[in-house]
Amino acid sequence: RRVHGEYNKMEALEEQPPLLFGLYNVHTKDIVPLKHVQIDGHVQGNLAVVKQTQHYHNPTDNFIETVYYFPKTLAACFHGLEVRINDIVIAAEVKERATAQAEYSEAVLGGQFAVISDIKSPETPSVVRLQIGNIPPKTEDLQVTFSYSQDLESSHGKFWKVHIPSTLTPLYYSPFNQLVGSLTNPAGKMEIEEVKDGEGTVSVTGISTGNKRAYTWDISIQIESNHPISFLHSGSHKIVTAYEVGNKKVMITLDKDTKHFPNKDFTLYYRNEELNKPQAFVTRYSQNLNQYAASISMVTDLGAQSVDQAIEAVVSDTAVAESGGEVNLSAKGEYIFVIDRSGSMSGTRIETAKESLIYFIKSLPPNSYFNIVNFGSNFKPLFDESRLNTDEVVEHVLGYIPTVEADMGGTELLEPLIWILTQQLKYSNRTVFVLSDGAVYNTQEIFQIVSSSKTSRVFSLGIGNGCSETLIRGLASYGRGKCEFVQDNVSVVEKVI
Repeated sequence: RRVHGEYNKMEALEEQPPLLFGLYNVHTKDIVPLKHVQIDGHVQGNLAVVKQTQHYHNPTDNFIETVYYFPKTLAACFHGLEVRINDIVIAAEVKERATAQAEYSEAVLGGQFAVISDIKSPETPSVVRLQIGNIPPKTEDLQVTFSYSQDLESSHGKFWKVHIPSTLTPLYYSPFNQLVGSLTNPAGKMEIEEVKDGEGTVSVTGISTGNKRAYTWDISIQIESNHPISFLHSGSHKIVTAYEVGNKKVMITLDKDTKHFPNKDFTLYYRNEELNKPQAFVTRYSQNLNQYAASISMVTDLGAQSVDQAIEAVVSDTAVAESGGEVNLSAKGEYIFVIDRSGSMSGTRIETAKESLIYFIKSLPPNSYFNIVNFGSNFKPLFDESRLNTDEVVEHVLGYIPTVEADMGGTELLEPLIWILTQQLKYSNRTVFVLSDGAVYNTQEIFQIVSSSKTSRVFSLGIGNGCSETLIRGLASYGRGKCEFVQDNVSVVEKVI
């Protein structure tokens, strides 16, 4: 077990290559070129049905076997998978994992075109994994289409929020806790390989126009509302809207004059004036039987913000308590701030973390104890034990925070949490705040440790595009706290706390 201490620069070598999203050749590790991504969504009330189609081609002269990864939200319920190649269409069936693996391997060995997908792996719940065997040479258009439904989140108690992920921060795999497995392992564990081109390791979490592998995406979202839509806004992308039926129906598309690259998540907020009243939806349950399914939704507004204040916060891209409540530091206690200083936090993410940390420290109630725990490949608390927030100590810490950098290598969160939760309490309660982009591999172990503490609550702030929902939401859920998310280049204001 590693203990806290000075960071050794050599430990940066432990960090694994980025997790690639898209298709790549299992045997050569060459990337199968992705040409375009099309996302079509239909929103009714608080339910979104999304179809995501990715278009690839195989320019080689060989049959190839590929692996495909893409990020998903935790709320997504997958109900459709279709792969089209030339005149062949494969529609997926749900089978027990070992049986599906055996059938896939048999088909590939027999020279057949075959597909297998792992929608929900315990080790990587934020990732969908798809394996395709025997893609013919010179295939011009290979289409992979996933269909899923998900409940929308409410935001500020005033809006429904549509969220479509585009990237996921690369996972960090500790050399002491490697996920052992292979691409055909029935256990479903993932093998992470380094994928190189002539320019070095490829990471699609930073797609730009300057990348020769850059591909575009288009998004089309139709919203149907029981009542006229009174507010609609996307802070992530420039959109075009077309309203119908007295503003009860709207089609949202991306601006056609701009090329759009999937290097940041798509977010959309909307509301109608009846949002905070119960709304019922009925749909046919079966086409063959006279059966129906019904749901009732209502956004509970417990916040002190007015609608105008919430709209101002959304339009100005400030991170204001999106989970429907604020973390109120009003009672004296012990507060521990855990800051991620791994390599994936470099750039604007570490600056966001530092800005948040300053707000936290300035907002502490009088006569409270606090500490800052830095973590990366190892961890290092600022103080050996929590200190009282006297003016002198606070001044010292506020001078220290600007010196913090993303220079501690990997992302080992488990050990600092164990250390924190086993420390002697300064008061009868302890509150832990984790500030991270969530790029960890051992989430289940972390959740077990957090849930075992009876005297500490855990709150989490997810930082950056592609931040792992699994970790950030899980920390708050198992730790009996709340979570917030701040995308890249979005300012953090005091209302976060």
